[in-house]
Amino acid sequence: MKRPRVPGSLDLLGALLSGACAVHCAATPLLLTAAASYHDEESPLELGLQVAAVTLAGGAVAFGYLDHRRRGPLLLVVAGAAAIALAHRLGAWTPWVLGLGGLCLAGAHLLNRRLSRDCCADEGDAHEHAARPAAE
Repeated sequence: MKRPRVPGSLDLLGALLSGACAVHCAATPLLLTAAASYHDEESPLELGLQVAAVTLAGGAVAFGYLDHRRRGPLLLVVAGAAAIALAHRLGAWTPWVLGLGGLCLAGAHLLNRRLSRDCCADEGDAHEHAARPAAE
């Protein structure tokens, strides 16, 4: 039975969202230094986006792992999720650690996409070679 494949566009979307999260988390304190009270890292919207980013990364990378069996993307998701979870306990460092977590998640998506593409290309080549009759 064939396993459903996660489209590469899902990893690309996840990488873009995670990267945007990283830029948002790192840039907000710089751009809004005078009005920092307007940015609340623990608002329901912020927490919802963080949970969505980690969930999307975890799901896409788990499906990718079934194809390529490489742990690198999984380790990046764990590192990103840990950074995001711990960031709220770090006071002034919170935005920077959240940004680092977002970068880890974006890196996990991009690495997963590359490994899945390379893996599937190799499988496609193997199937093509197996389907061709041997030259005599």
